[in-house]
Amino acid sequence: MKQNLNHLKPGLYAVWYFDCWDVDGDLYYTLATQDANQLWREEGTGLDMLRHQGDTFLKAWALDDASNLLAQSNNNLQLTQQSLKPGLYAIHYFDNGDPGNEPTHILVTLDDNQKWYNHENGREMFMSEGDMVLKAWALDDASNLLA
Repeated sequence: MKQNLNHLKPGLYAVWYFDCWDVDGDLYYTLATQDANQLWREEGTGLDMLRHQGDTFLKAWALDDASNLLAQSNNNLQLTQQSLKPGLYAIHYFDNGDPGNEPTHILVTLDDNQKWYNHENGREMFMSEGDMVLKAWALDDASNLLA
């Protein structure tokens, strides 16, 4: 099931990978960037993603490629009503509670009640007025899959 993702262009991706930091290894969804030298780094920490023997990327979704975009909106309610199904998503969102007010990417889960939850810590998202999803990529939808 190992995928060679070296054919992908440099940029930001949501990835599903096998991390062999311990004997058993773990499967993770996370955000990563590939640079011009085809080095993969975890978004946010800058750590090399393939630093342990056996670390393997299984799937990748380009987050700066408009052809992979599932939905886009300036209105959070409108976006969730665009027939987004419950599941795991990578989103580009605006956090009105962030002092820098810069849109950012994050992995989230959309539940049956159209509520968004941070994939990493389980906290409900979009609690402040003005918070909004700008773009969404379905990570369990094979039509958006690159590898």
